[in-house]
Amino acid sequence: TIGTFLDGNLGGEGSKNALSALGAALNVSPEAFVDYKTALYSAEYHPEESTDEFAKDDYLIKVADSVDALKNNKKFQDAVEKGTYDAWAVRMSKSYDKADGVEVTPTIKINDKVVETPSTPDAWQKALKDAGVTK
Repeated sequence: TIGTFLDGNLGGEGSKNALSALGAALNVSPEAFVDYKTALYSAEYHPEESTDEFAKDDYLIKVADSVDALKNNKKFQDAVEKGTYDAWAVRMSKSYDKADGVEVTPTIKINDKVVETPSTPDAWQKALKDAGVTK
């Protein structure tokens, strides 16, 4: 799960909006998700938290254009603009809020076991396999 606690702490909606966009990227592929997450958190694109830049769909699409699988991807862009994954983002955030033992970000838990944050699609697949989620 991914949390959106900054929205409540800072009075914005960028965290939920970015999480929803990550859902749209995941719908494209696991690799698109990882690459987009990396771009969102990069020094180049991650805004000051006080600006709530991620609340703007056009900014999220601009960042997505740096990811090959998402560049000019109309299906992805439509999902971002229509909020297709907003409900998913809210469910993910509520799950994060209920997660026991999560005190810092990022924290990744699979089957209640904290794992080191994977940085590549292959590392994610290994983490999932090690946790018994995939074969």
